[in-house]
Amino acid sequence: NIGLHVITTPLGILGFLCLLNIWSFYISVALTVVYIASLYTILPSKTFAKTSVASILILALSYFMGWGIMGSCVAMAASFVFQELAHIITGEVTYQSQYIGESDWMSQLVEHTYYLLPLVLDAVDYMHFSLLGFCVAHNRVLYTKLVKPQQVKDLKTINDWVMKEGPSKDHTTHWWYENLEGEPREAFERIANCENLLGMFKESYGDKAYEVEVVDTMNEIYVASPKYGLNSDGVFYMAHVDGPWGIFPFASTFRCMVAVNLNKQIKTSFPMVPAGYTLSDGDA
Repeated sequence: NIGLHVITTPLGILGFLCLLNIWSFYISVALTVVYIASLYTILPSKTFAKTSVASILILALSYFMGWGIMGSCVAMAASFVFQELAHIITGEVTYQSQYIGESDWMSQLVEHTYYLLPLVLDAVDYMHFSLLGFCVAHNRVLYTKLVKPQQVKDLKTINDWVMKEGPSKDHTTHWWYENLEGEPREAFERIANCENLLGMFKESYGDKAYEVEVVDTMNEIYVASPKYGLNSDGVFYMAHVDGPWGIFPFASTFRCMVAVNLNKQIKTSFPMVPAGYTLSDGDA
């Protein structure tokens, strides 16, 4: 939401200055100087510096744009519309909606508009990610360990059930979550929704920035095979798609693996990070 406002807020100011430039560019210059000067004793030095630089850059850009009345009005309208869309997309309420019904809403709106640019620039310092974060690769391998008594109990429940079922030693064995019944299903559900697994995503990506949901229809109990050959383990060595959400902006599907019992044989490697884990006894 902050990242989008960094674009939409200057766009609205740019449209307004371009509108003033139709009469005289010096009006825009005078207004910008007065605005910057009025903030000198109010804002913290860092925020004041950023606001001053941004204001001067917007003023300079308005000189070269020459949008005219129609273009300027479109820019201001687009700024308002896209700011509303930013709040809708990110699921955050607008500040304006919190005071619009009060008796002094007009004075609050003027104050809100006056401080909007420095507020947006100040908020950049508190973003969970940098605006330039989209330009670089990130380590998206997350790790946690299930050690709470209920989690240990649930892992044992699943382990005992699997051993009772007698998985094959010649190939991998799978049980889909949706086909489980009774205690194994309940234990699986608690593990899949436990605070450790969901919490590692919220800690890494911010609990206000993303919604974390379990994709139950993709979940399974998976038993690796001691024999390496033509089995389902081969898919991990080939390019493949685990879920359809990759085509949607800002949405991702993560394959979460939880080790139910002791493992000293199989290592999960991420060569592009690089990282490698021999998951065992509650590692995830």
